[in-house]
Amino acid sequence: MPRPVFPAPLIDTSPEGLRHAIEADLVATRLYNTDLPVEPHDEPDVSWAMPPPGDVLRSAVVRTYFADADADRRIDAIVEAYERHGNQVVWWVAPFHTPSDLAARLARHGFRHIGRSQAMALDLATRPQSREPAPGGLDIDIVRDRKSAREYVNVVTEDRPEAGPPYKPELIELTIEAVTARIDEQPVPSHFVGRLDGRAVATSRISVIGGTAGIYSVVTIPDARGRGFGRAMTLAALHAARDGGYRIATLQSSELGYNIYRRLGFVDVFDYQIHVSTRA
Repeated sequence: MPRPVFPAPLIDTSPEGLRHAIEADLVATRLYNTDLPVEPHDEPDVSWAMPPPGDVLRSAVVRTYFADADADRRIDAIVEAYERHGNQVVWWVAPFHTPSDLAARLARHGFRHIGRSQAMALDLATRPQSREPAPGGLDIDIVRDRKSAREYVNVVTEDRPEAGPPYKPELIELTIEAVTARIDEQPVPSHFVGRLDGRAVATSRISVIGGTAGIYSVVTIPDARGRGFGRAMTLAALHAARDGGYRIATLQSSELGYNIYRRLGFVDVFDYQIHVSTRA
């Protein structure tokens, strides 16, 4: 697994700067800094990742700038590559991706629209320096070894698509191996686990490979939700990022986490529309 390269922190907080920061983070993280190694394809007109067969989250096209004349051919070629590996594909479509009728073209190629993800950003300089105490007895720790990496992965893999199959044991073990291997490579602490009475119940992660503090894997197990743990885990990641010299935090929010992030100061920048192939 090649060592990732971490660029200098991005500092442009203008609307265009935040748009660029969000895409830079999503592309770099999804291709080069995932918790499960993927085969990256970073081409002039498209960026996509091929995970091991059976992974349900990381088969993703995250950047598309096709010319009108080439779009249908390029879509077919990418879908066929995923099909050869036995994977469906999730295609993330931003308002500025091209061609302008990309969503309609995806529909004609056998994709269905499954929802949206709000692309959000935060200027970390606007966050208070003071730190909130963790709520309800939650103990937040940095993932430092294989044991805590296993706790982290066990919580994260509970958060899978509705009606999606359980994660294969071999993919869970590969993920634990990858998280453990990345611990000493990151310029800031990157993986966090929250425990309640010694039991791991919540996680968060930051990825700075795109020049921002990309927030990922904010997960709370179902029987521990509604206690403010998601907010606490996000704050742990944000403080680590700011302590490490990062100016911008970015994320792609689910509906479940959106209000948490708004209260933390994240602002809406644009929507990603999510499309899933139905051909595989």
